[in-house]
Amino acid sequence: MKRILTLCLGAILLVGVAAFAAGAHGEGWKHMAGPGEMGAQHAAMIAKALDLTDDQKAAAKKLHEDLAAKAEPLMTQQHQQMAEIKTLLDGGNADATEIGQKVIAAHATVQQLKALHEDFKTRFSTLLNADQLDKLKKLEAMHHDRESLGFEPGPGF
Repeated sequence: MKRILTLCLGAILLVGVAAFAAGAHGEGWKHMAGPGEMGAQHAAMIAKALDLTDDQKAAAKKLHEDLAAKAEPLMTQQHQQMAEIKTLLDGGNADATEIGQKVIAAHATVQQLKALHEDFKTRFSTLLNADQLDKLKKLEAMHHDRESLGFEPGPGF
């Protein structure tokens, strides 16, 4: 029983890390989902770094709005799933099977978020010329280097 609970806790940690990496980290994800100040600052930084044209900026904004519309309900769902798992674990008499099923469901939601993000990146990349694509790859590499050094990841592109 202890082994099953340990495996479930490990899976929960894994899902939590995956959710964080996907940008679905509690209330902090809201800056990514909407046109708020953080999202606007991030978009402006990317636009400047890639030297986007006005047409590219408009198209990227539309892509981001589409992503946000699709991702927000999934992020809310994943946040709720993780809260349910935490509640079960904090209850003191957690059923490993029930927790395992909830962890699997939360993982599936994270995978849907990752797929949306990858689709966005693919669509965004089609807007760019070769030079801009190279710059984007360098920015992504720097972003991943920062994550590996323990810096908090920011919102996705």
